[in-house]
Amino acid sequence: MEEEVNHLLYRRLGRTGILVSEISFGAHLKQVNIVDRDRRYKQIQVALENGINLFDIYDHSGYKQWEPMSEWLQPVRDSVLISLCTVWDSDKVLDEVDYALKVFRTDHIDLYRFVISENAEENEKRLHALLQAKAEGKIQTVGGVCHVPSLTVKALKDYPIELEFLMLPATFCFPRALSQKTRIGHLINQLDTGVIVMKPFTGHVGDAPAHLFELNPRDPELEDLKRKGLRLGKAILKALLQYPLVSTVMPSMDEVEEVLENVSASGAGALTGEEERLLEGYRRELFSKDPKTVLKEHRWMWNWRLT
Repeated sequence: MEEEVNHLLYRRLGRTGILVSEISFGAHLKQVNIVDRDRRYKQIQVALENGINLFDIYDHSGYKQWEPMSEWLQPVRDSVLISLCTVWDSDKVLDEVDYALKVFRTDHIDLYRFVISENAEENEKRLHALLQAKAEGKIQTVGGVCHVPSLTVKALKDYPIELEFLMLPATFCFPRALSQKTRIGHLINQLDTGVIVMKPFTGHVGDAPAHLFELNPRDPELEDLKRKGLRLGKAILKALLQYPLVSTVMPSMDEVEEVLENVSASGAGALTGEEERLLEGYRRELFSKDPKTVLKEHRWMWNWRLT
């Protein structure tokens, strides 16, 4: 089911029934946006004006974004969704939730997730703490985030009811989690689990561009397509939105222009032939590289290649 609101289409976040904008706002940001809060605020305002309603917010790894984001989102709190991830010690998750409620000046956090790891005991602690907070009305929806396909399958089987949504990495050439032909996609579809696609451009490290934007395929046809105005970012987001399992795609955004380009992918319909050729050129370039030569921060991608 899709519903048009403002400049974006909204989709149902799986069985939660929550409507999320097809494009949501990722938490990763470059240093300039940490230092220059006015610059970041403009990006948030443009996102809100164009209908983005889901904001993922980090408060660790040097980001420290809870307080500024709380200030900026407070005037529209009733119309936005706040997404957080547990980062405190597993024995302190409930304290962390209470702290989040205080910082965001709210009676509940809309989406709260934990990192699905190989440590089963750790997973259990975090999940059950979040479920307790949900039972107390402090959290609306509990989910998980994972970079490993096998762990994702295990989590779906172990917690088919408890995990209401998943945040999973995917891009147009690594769509394993999104295809119903795979075990992951089949389970997601069967359980009606909400899917938030993260790192659609495969993420960036520090202030470098996202990995896919660092590629430079030497193809005259691609250069001609780009001169015509075709944008790689928009084409990638459109490609991901073609998958019925996807509830929302969550790229990071560091410029107002990026916000506007990303939003324009929503409701833009099927890929054009020219967009398909652009993506195919970048797919060939990416697959021509040895994964071992790619920065370790990006090597997770190959785990998600559809075979």
